[in-house]
Amino acid sequence: DELRPHLRHTRRGTVAMASGGKGLNASQFYITLGEKLDSLDGKHTVFGQVAEGFDVLDKMNEAFVDDDGRPLQNIRIRHTIVLEDPFDDPPELEGLIPDASPEPEFDHGGRLEDDWAPENDTRPEEEVEQDMRRSEAQNRAVVLEMIGDLPEADAAPPSNYLFVCKLNPVTTEEDL
Repeated sequence: DELRPHLRHTRRGTVAMASGGKGLNASQFYITLGEKLDSLDGKHTVFGQVAEGFDVLDKMNEAFVDDDGRPLQNIRIRHTIVLEDPFDDPPELEGLIPDASPEPEFDHGGRLEDDWAPENDTRPEEEVEQDMRRSEAQNRAVVLEMIGDLPEADAAPPSNYLFVCKLNPVTTEEDL
């Protein structure tokens, strides 16, 4: 761990290692979406700062997340540009750089891939409308069950009944 007290999480777009503890840095990093995150100082190695593309950070910040704060749909950074690298590459580095990047292996972990999009519904419009109405009716029935107006959401009158309703307890025969 290379913790440097003068490198702090003061600005939005700070890039730092996501460390699991002392000496446990791996290939995971994070980008801060807020400012003055003092709670991260002294715990994680700060190694960069986003200089351009803050609109991308805004989109990342708007992602829907689960109860643990992890995005429901994976967010992948496919391309970056280093605007300034103040360090010379060591001479032996060039021999270690592969001709091409390896193919990525993704563990979905119950998350949607970043290129996921809902499938276009190819059913006839009438069938889609009928499904939507059936779903809405089921949702309403669940609400009626929750407030006590239906014994159960799947309750249905016998097929030989024309109309069934439950009257409000204050409704009398004269009101009809």
